[in-house]
Amino acid sequence: MSGRNLGPVPAKIVFLSELPDVPTGDKVRFLGCGTVALQHVTDEPYTPSRVTAQVNLDLVLETVGRTATQIGEWVNVMGYVQKSSDPPSVSKVLKRSKAGEKIVAVQAIMLWSAGAVQLDDYERTLRQRRKVEQRPSTIEGASTNIHTA
Repeated sequence: MSGRNLGPVPAKIVFLSELPDVPTGDKVRFLGCGTVALQHVTDEPYTPSRVTAQVNLDLVLETVGRTATQIGEWVNVMGYVQKSSDPPSVSKVLKRSKAGEKIVAVQAIMLWSAGAVQLDDYERTLRQRRKVEQRPSTIEGASTNIHTA
């Protein structure tokens, strides 16, 4: 077997504030609050400025419930990071953005309500998940060398 994953590419779960560092085309999942322009302002040390995700909902309009697009509703978004010039509406927003504010374009492929999310719990859980993912996985007695024919 070639070792290639033939299924869909998994989404990387990120804080909205990390979107400016995600390469264009990467599939991401994040939590945000708003309608089409989502925000999640945190006091994280790696958050150098305010970040807004300009989310294109064209692909999910038929499946998104009315409550998910209400102002103040926290939503989960899964989608692809786009160049800031895609779509044109983002360029207009970039011109109006405040000094130090970053705007990231995301094409949504899924969007659903986060319900009564406890932000502190969400942020803590995501940080803990990151720590676990960063640990090198070792199995006692297993070799790390891979040989192919």
